[in-house]
Amino acid sequence: MEGVCTNDSRLIIGGEIQPEGTELRRIVIAAVYLLIAFISIPVCMFDCSVFCRKPYISQSCYKLLSLITLLDVLNLVNNALVPGFLSLFNVTPCNGGAWTLFWGYYHILIWTGYCAVSEVLAVNRVIIFVSKKWSAFLFDEWRTWLWLFTIAAYVAGCVAWVPDAKYIYDPNAGVIYDWKVPISSNSLNSKPLFQFNPMHTFNNFFKIGFLTIAYLIMLGFILYRIRSSGVKKESSQIRVISLLSVLLSRKALPDISPNPLHRSSSRYRSPRLPNGRPFSQKLFLRPECGCGRGDLLDCPPRRNRLHLPLLQPGR
Repeated sequence: MEGVCTNDSRLIIGGEIQPEGTELRRIVIAAVYLLIAFISIPVCMFDCSVFCRKPYISQSCYKLLSLITLLDVLNLVNNALVPGFLSLFNVTPCNGGAWTLFWGYYHILIWTGYCAVSEVLAVNRVIIFVSKKWSAFLFDEWRTWLWLFTIAAYVAGCVAWVPDAKYIYDPNAGVIYDWKVPISSNSLNSKPLFQFNPMHTFNNFFKIGFLTIAYLIMLGFILYRIRSSGVKKESSQIRVISLLSVLLSRKALPDISPNPLHRSSSRYRSPRLPNGRPFSQKLFLRPECGCGRGDLLDCPPRRNRLHLPLLQPGR
């Protein structure tokens, strides 16, 4: 494949030929990814089945949570199960795995869709605390599913931003690289220049900022309502601070951690951290592995065991 493989079937990432890794390294990477997949995928599937049951599915937040956990499962398949088998059998586009090029595009579609649904859920939570009337108008009953058009538009915009990007998994490195195709050069003797792909970085940082601001606004309304209800100050502060820490660790911190998709070419590699790239891929998986815990705070149970009815302002 031109621009991706050499004549001797070695990967070309960001314009540079990738070194051949050892079989032991690939087996270790595969074992870790497959272990994560086999443990986390059933958990997320169970969470999704719970969110889809009545009476939960009648609430707008659980409709969105069911989508998020479904995308969690697909993200775990894309970032743990499939990479595990690719590393185990050393499959690349250069040795018969041409389908992995299309899988790379599918991978980014699922991830941007997950980000979009998370942002819509954040809007849902904020609107519920701001105005029950607007919450009912925007999210009640079938209206929640209309947000799928917004989610699809977000994903389409991200993909259309950099249509010539490539997303390729290196089984020896254990990560998915992304970059833009070579720019035309004025000099015939100069090496092709590869551009950094800005879309994924923008998407992650936009998600960080959007969710952090949205949930801080929501927590501000929670704090205001708790204090207005006459609950003791010390008790309310402890609960709000706990809620804030869990929400931010669930929603924002995984995106701040090193993400392999941000590494647009091999020039980003650090010889001092030979295992840094697969480690960053595992950090990328962390929010998907814990999908059933952090997201539950977005939609509290119908009966509030903490005796704080303020945390259940509406559906």
